[in-house]
Amino acid sequence: MSGSYSGYVSTEQYAETLLVTMLNFFICFFALLMNTLVIITIQKSPHFVNSYGTLSLNHSVLNMLSLLVYFLWVTPTTYTQSVSTSTTTVLGKIIGQLHLLFLFSMIYSHLSLSLNRFASLLHPTRTRSIFSHHMCIFLNISTWILGFLHVIPLFWYQDCHITYDPATWQWVISTSKLCATYKLLVLQYLSVIVSTISFLVNLFTWAKVSAETIRKHPVETKLLKGEFWRSFGFLIAVLTSGVLSGWVQERWQKYVVICVIWQVYHLVDGLVILLLHFHRKLLAERHILDPNHHTPSFIHVEHLHSLPHRSPDFNRNHHVSKVDTY
Repeated sequence: MSGSYSGYVSTEQYAETLLVTMLNFFICFFALLMNTLVIITIQKSPHFVNSYGTLSLNHSVLNMLSLLVYFLWVTPTTYTQSVSTSTTTVLGKIIGQLHLLFLFSMIYSHLSLSLNRFASLLHPTRTRSIFSHHMCIFLNISTWILGFLHVIPLFWYQDCHITYDPATWQWVISTSKLCATYKLLVLQYLSVIVSTISFLVNLFTWAKVSAETIRKHPVETKLLKGEFWRSFGFLIAVLTSGVLSGWVQERWQKYVVICVIWQVYHLVDGLVILLLHFHRKLLAERHILDPNHHTPSFIHVEHLHSLPHRSPDFNRNHHVSKVDTY
């Protein structure tokens, strides 16, 4: 079936297609909204005026781009059932290539974020030199370069390609020998290994961080908590789509473990940041960074605490507590 429902379509088929289309639309819509708020939070919250904020901004952009693939391509082609357009054209193959580019870039983005938390909490004296502003920019560019290197085999469109199939509601990869090797070594083994390393780095950091460090650096600890759960969610998505998908056969099951899992991951990834760092006052505040500002790898964020049970008096001296962020 190709085109916009040319030919007979049963009521049950139409209902299923409409349900999948609506699921894709609403999950992506709310995930895009969440990640838009995340970008605003990263740009305006003092918690992100550091190297972690620079790295997180790149990760949020990748989240948005991946969601746009689902929102602008997967959702409409599912509704129109444009099988020939999606699976056989060069455009469909390029979209599949971009989908994997964003995915692999996110894998290495999570790794850089995890290493940043490791250095900031366990080796704070070295963080300034290791995660300088220029180094963070280099790491962000490197995630894109590594992602691009991973999709180079897909430039041979005739031999190896990945496309979205609206008829089965899932991403499918060609069955050539080259693609079979690519799927096993890159999509499964490499993705799982790097994602596992990122999660284990966060787990190790969380286990080794002392109570004194948690007390002195509450913002850094909160950032670690967020990255821990984000990397855990990413690992679950990689294992589900790369491993579990091979064990299920029913169409709805494959749709859930291949497509829904990634859309939900993007939504939850943004939700974690918002739950830990978002405040509605950020929407009304101006950017805390001016155009000439370079994000430092170590700053002091000062919090003013007025005396209890008294109205604020700005002529009085306030108690100032300093929180180190890296």
